[in-house]
Amino acid sequence: MHVAKLLRLADEIVFCFDGDAAGRKAAWRALEVSLPLAPDHKPIRFLFLPEGDDPDTYVRKHGKEGWRRKLREAETLTQFLLAQLRAECDLASAEGRARLLSIAKPHVQKVTAPALRLQLINEVAQLARVAEGEMDRLLELPQRSRFSRPAPARVRYAAPDSPEWSLLYSLLCNLSLVEHVDPQALHAERPESQALLAIREACREFEEEPSLGLLFDRLQASPSLEIVLRAHKYAEDIRFSAEEAETEFTESLVKLDLARRKKELDDLRGKGLTSKEDLRAFQEKNLAYKRLQGALPSP
Repeated sequence: MHVAKLLRLADEIVFCFDGDAAGRKAAWRALEVSLPLAPDHKPIRFLFLPEGDDPDTYVRKHGKEGWRRKLREAETLTQFLLAQLRAECDLASAEGRARLLSIAKPHVQKVTAPALRLQLINEVAQLARVAEGEMDRLLELPQRSRFSRPAPARVRYAAPDSPEWSLLYSLLCNLSLVEHVDPQALHAERPESQALLAIREACREFEEEPSLGLLFDRLQASPSLEIVLRAHKYAEDIRFSAEEAETEFTESLVKLDLARRKKELDDLRGKGLTSKEDLRAFQEKNLAYKRLQGALPSP
């Protein structure tokens, strides 16, 4: 089901199904696929037709205007999800409300659109009679920042001090940068590098434009999933824009290149600059290193 492609082509998606048990089951599968892909600005809706009807027969019976009225009845993604969850729980009892939280958790965790996820959390909180402030803990969600990005907020995470870590969290702020991940530039033994390579390979397999939801699903069996999720939580907290992420990513690539060049210079020094050719090569490489170093902004 190419939901991501459809979202690029249309401002709204309406899935249409039979209203019987088979149709409801197919709709649920469509909902599960759509949860990580649903954006804040494009609604995804679900329409159920009377038994024996398809869109063609419905239009023949009720005309174009009748079809338009029927389309307006389509449930939103969250309405359909919550209706299905409510049907499985006795919300009049504490046990039923606890069950609601339990079965809602994996679905809420899949939603990556920030505003949509916040609205869904609030709806579940009201149904379960739980304070909204408790929901992140109960649903095991990354902490949501309520303020503008502090500068800098990184020390709280004791994050790895490496260009690869900066590449990782900035990439998760702007997945379009994935094509610039160069395996040759990374220190392969570092967990951050292994995570970057896992993301690169996963994104290369996508038919549609990569998204965080698709990426997390693809990495479920990967040993790099844990560090990817930590980097995503970090990225959420500092709230980089796509442009800020690109700047951070580019600077980190330069730092990796500087580290590679410094190693080359150290190796030349270690061998001894015994000839004019060695000395000239060292001077040229050192000059290129200094120029590249000067391209980085001051700390």
